[in-house]
Amino acid sequence: MKRKYFSALLMGALTIASVSTFTSCKDYDDDISGLQSQIDQLKKTIDEINSQITAGSVLTDVVKNDNGITVKLSNGKTYDITNGKDGKAGSVVKIVDGVWYIDDVSTSLNAKGDKGDKGDQGDPGTPGTPGTAGKDGAYYLPKEDGYFYKVDGNTETKTDIMWKTASNDAITAVMGEEDLKLSHVLKSDGTYGEYTISLSSNLRGIVFMKDGDSRAYVDGVPAIRISSFEYKALSAGATKDSKNEKWTEGAAKVVNPETYAYYHVNPANASEEQLKNLIFALEANGDFIKSRAKASDDFAAKPEFVEFKDGILKVKVNVTGTPATDKNITTVALQAQRKNGETVTSDYATIYKTNMDPLYLADIEKINRSTPEDYHYRRGTVGISVKDTEAGAKVKNSLVWSEDAQKKEVVDTVVAYNGQLDLSTFVGVHQKSNTGCSVVKDLTPLGMSIKYEVVKNYKLGTNQTDQKDFVTVTEDGIVTPKVFTTTGEAAIDRTPIVRVSLMNGSNVVRVAYVKIKIVKPSEIKPAKELPLTVDEFKFVCGQDGKSETTVERINVQLYNKLGMSKNEFHKAYPYFTDCTHVKGDVGTVVEKPETDAEGGMTYLYTWKIKNEDLWKHAGEEVSNEIVFKNARTNATDSVVVVLKSKIKGVKKTYNVWKTKGEVPAGENAHYYAEYWNATKEYAKLNVQTPNENETDANKCLFVSDLNAPFYNKNGQLYLDESITNLQYFFCTGKDGVAAIKDINGTKVTFTVSTDGLKLYASAKVGNVTYTNELIATINNVETTGVYDVKRQNSIVLNKESNLAKYLLNTNKLYTFIGAKANVCGETTKEVSITFDGKDHFQANFIRPINITTNANDNFIDGVDFGEKGSFITIEDLISPSDWRIDAKTGKNRLFKDHMTYWDFYGPFDVEALIDEAKCDLNGELQDVPATIVLAQSDATSMGGANSKYGFITYRNNGAGVQNAFNLYIPVKVKYGWGEIVTDPIKVNVATTIQANARKK
Repeated sequence: MKRKYFSALLMGALTIASVSTFTSCKDYDDDISGLQSQIDQLKKTIDEINSQITAGSVLTDVVKNDNGITVKLSNGKTYDITNGKDGKAGSVVKIVDGVWYIDDVSTSLNAKGDKGDKGDQGDPGTPGTPGTAGKDGAYYLPKEDGYFYKVDGNTETKTDIMWKTASNDAITAVMGEEDLKLSHVLKSDGTYGEYTISLSSNLRGIVFMKDGDSRAYVDGVPAIRISSFEYKALSAGATKDSKNEKWTEGAAKVVNPETYAYYHVNPANASEEQLKNLIFALEANGDFIKSRAKASDDFAAKPEFVEFKDGILKVKVNVTGTPATDKNITTVALQAQRKNGETVTSDYATIYKTNMDPLYLADIEKINRSTPEDYHYRRGTVGISVKDTEAGAKVKNSLVWSEDAQKKEVVDTVVAYNGQLDLSTFVGVHQKSNTGCSVVKDLTPLGMSIKYEVVKNYKLGTNQTDQKDFVTVTEDGIVTPKVFTTTGEAAIDRTPIVRVSLMNGSNVVRVAYVKIKIVKPSEIKPAKELPLTVDEFKFVCGQDGKSETTVERINVQLYNKLGMSKNEFHKAYPYFTDCTHVKGDVGTVVEKPETDAEGGMTYLYTWKIKNEDLWKHAGEEVSNEIVFKNARTNATDSVVVVLKSKIKGVKKTYNVWKTKGEVPAGENAHYYAEYWNATKEYAKLNVQTPNENETDANKCLFVSDLNAPFYNKNGQLYLDESITNLQYFFCTGKDGVAAIKDINGTKVTFTVSTDGLKLYASAKVGNVTYTNELIATINNVETTGVYDVKRQNSIVLNKESNLAKYLLNTNKLYTFIGAKANVCGETTKEVSITFDGKDHFQANFIRPINITTNANDNFIDGVDFGEKGSFITIEDLISPSDWRIDAKTGKNRLFKDHMTYWDFYGPFDVEALIDEAKCDLNGELQDVPATIVLAQSDATSMGGANSKYGFITYRNNGAGVQNAFNLYIPVKVKYGWGEIVTDPIKVNVATTIQANARKK
């Protein structure tokens, strides 16, 4: 692999701390806004670059600028990428004449190997053996770990030569043959990460991902599963529309339902036009080690572009014929054409046929009842005059073509003589497997449809009247009774037959019969569970619930459903009763007849539920059956109506949703994004924010409001009006705090007090063993903290615990917190609370301060000791900042701009670990040579500079350096909240010449 690499290092890259607070603070809101604006601008810039490349531009170069890097495109546009408006220019690593340069200084390392010489040809005469081709010369590549690697043939060897700064905090751009890789760029979640930008939108690769269901393998080969359905086309011939009608099988046919395959596309912003003209490279009968049969002669597969989104290509797989199933295997590879005409081919996947289960024409409504029934209609392949023992229970022993009039109990369905029947609402298709039947909800992917037609020549009675004359049937299933050409009562008791055909184009797949009896409206026996909805019940503390039906709902859901008028219904079923004996019923229903404006009766029904039952069924759908009978006693017919409603205002479990947009109607709680990391994986807990010019370290307490991360009213998480006594607790159980066993490499065991309010930890740190150390406490009673801040529910980190402070300063300390509440202040009515569906949320304790990785001052080689340049203050060395982002700068709030922070977060004690210091003289990280003497001084003044914490001094007892270099000094910082041992802080050492040049 030979690549051209370019790297731009932003040495002044920003260090970002986690940002949040649980108090209302305008400055902090501005801080968040400033950071978010910065993040949004970065994302917008990178998106715009990708957009330009997708449109056809090419990324041609990357150079450094005063604040970061600049990307150049072939259309003349340039884009700056920085981590902030005040970023410093970075060091640049790039190729000049085939050699790597760092800040314009040659490393003498080849950027690519020189081609080896061609081997010599053998001597004439006896054919000579060609000489061995020479290998590419060795070259060097900068890798992500910050070191150059020597590449010799296929061998890569890590060298000790660094090209990236030891602090590893710089924006890095590596420009390869196809991609520009950016690292240490500020991302949307406030952390630093990587971006990859393709140099062009030219298609490079396609990789099979899955079929429409999931990733699947057949004998180890990735598979596209085709749910093939085989049938034999049916025909009745001359028997159609006669007593002997029977449908027989003919030629075999295959239906391959719509199937989709998904592919990863590289690059993700490839031009969509390159993906429109797709083909499959097809091997219908490849060799396979197992016994399989060949594909059918007519087998073919063709891909069809559907969509390209987020780097994923969706393709419709159009298949005809049958793929291989035995001694061979059918494989396909998707092919697309690049802009230059070259073909890009994906990996191969097998097309694997899975046979669909048999299909039956059926009443699909009955399978969904409380007592399901697989009601299949009598089949044409059995015969219209033969009993079908596999049909629905009530008709399987009856003929379709019966010579005698039939009762409505042995026909498939009924219709009122003055009404209409839509067969399509309940006639459908079942797929029957070994485990039972399921409804085929959509026939379109199968290329199938249902056709309806009335059977002719079915003549009954003395006059041998054709039953078809009493009904019209449209092809889409609308049945309308008639007497020849008009509706009328003469159609009553007629029993027309509707032929239902499952069609695949012009081929008949299945045939069945639906026999209908035309009846008086009063004879229609409705479904047992005829639903009637009423308004939702509202839970109110101490009150019973009441809901009433409305005239509109009674008309639409009861009278109209039965095809009866109000008067017809109540004349046929004059007796009402509430079925209080029904096991699932909740509450009671009473009739409320009223006189309407025209002097008639309006029948309404009041449903009452006691408060205790409202709570018992909180959040559930409740029902109550009422019955209308044709006689007070010994009724021969009745209508059962099921009142249905929901109980709102209270639930047994409330969820707090991640985003406001997810919150369902009637619910309230969601996360406040400002108090979470960008992906909302954890809430951020912080120390108390100080008043301006605060110097009292005793007020620097780690106390956070647990309600602040959530939608709240009156300072508390709001779920519903009836919810009281909200309590937070440390979550226990297998998924609770016991599951947290490691904090940044330290093995820790967390436990919780019996009441769930105290968090303890045991761990060994160095030579010290801590056992059941109190880490944090939750308070569920209102407290008043410093600055008179009131919190109804809070968490406090223990400032007296050395283990708590040690874990805090890893900046990785977190815990799991759950919550519960009561209803109406009653302890017997407890509700649980989930957070994004989990029984807890994660809360991270954010370290109060951060130490810089780049000193705020520099040394100058060759100056007199005691002169400016021979020292820097401890304040400038560690340049601390607190956990917040300053809205004005987009950076952390620096102590140098807020001098009282030294006292508020203090007291401070700083030790520079001089013996562990390193330097990068000659471009290589190494120990500091003996001629360079570093020391820490407790002096409070030096060379006109003052310091409360002392100085780091620099003296070179050897020859002056010719080039600037960097020192890397680790530091141990003790402050009010413990101790931080930093990564090496980079301190630049300028040459005397450079320093003088700067003065000019």
